[in-house]
Amino acid sequence: MKQKSAFVVFLEISFTKIMIWIFCVLPHRTAQKLAAFIGGIFHDIVGIRKKVARLQLRDAFPDKSERWINQTTRQVYRNMAMVAAELARIPKLKGEEFNKWVDMTGEENVDRVLARGKGCLVVSAHFGCWEYHGAYAANKGYSVTYVAAQQSNSKIEEVINDLRRSVGIEILKREYAGRGVVKALRQNKLLAIMIDQDAGDSGVFVPFFGKPASTTKGVAVFAIKMSASVLVISGHRTADGISKSHLRPVDYTFTGDEEKDIEGLTAEITKMLEEDIRKTPEQWLWLHRRWKTKPKEKLSL
Repeated sequence: MKQKSAFVVFLEISFTKIMIWIFCVLPHRTAQKLAAFIGGIFHDIVGIRKKVARLQLRDAFPDKSERWINQTTRQVYRNMAMVAAELARIPKLKGEEFNKWVDMTGEENVDRVLARGKGCLVVSAHFGCWEYHGAYAANKGYSVTYVAAQQSNSKIEEVINDLRRSVGIEILKREYAGRGVVKALRQNKLLAIMIDQDAGDSGVFVPFFGKPASTTKGVAVFAIKMSASVLVISGHRTADGISKSHLRPVDYTFTGDEEKDIEGLTAEITKMLEEDIRKTPEQWLWLHRRWKTKPKEKLSL
């Protein structure tokens, strides 16, 4: 990862802390609306990765008009900014306040799988109010551990993780999370992992919007090795700012062939996430180059 200058790091962390303060002093709905406005302005003026988002939306929705592509891309930026505001407000929503802004269904699935005593892998995507899923569960008293990706600015990474820790979420850094994942599952915790970003050459290729996408094997590997249950959580933000989220078990029958099961389970989870993203595509992170890694062609002998 390219090293940033000290001045750039200082500007980024200063801006982040100022925005967190602003979002926290405002009423919740006002903070969401302000963030959406900022996200729209960012799209119009800066537009980093705008072309990436449009290209991927065209590929995923070939029947949609150019106007729809452009409008959806703008909404993606607005959603991303709202997620930032919601993350900043996590410490303000402790207790009953969380229930006003998160409508969660399928909680009975969590209690059912935790009764087995082998922990639970909760899989999600950068979709809807994704930061509220684990925070809501932790606020309800569940033991939650995140496998978190590294950020380009380590100081901002710590600020983000401190916001998550404010409701009791444990953070494992993805690059050396293996032992921590095993420990969390043995302690019968909820282990939250995102699997909707390009996994490079180490991933397994499964269909996503009709194209093979390199996807992390981690969830499937730990599910097999640790006999852990897998739930998928996703949802969307409604027009009045409420996160309508749901937890679902993954319907996959293991074959006993480890390689086949890693691919099969990963494909089924990805299919479930895609089904939800298709309903409100403007709330998924299309700015990420999801199909960056291409499958290697097999040489014929």
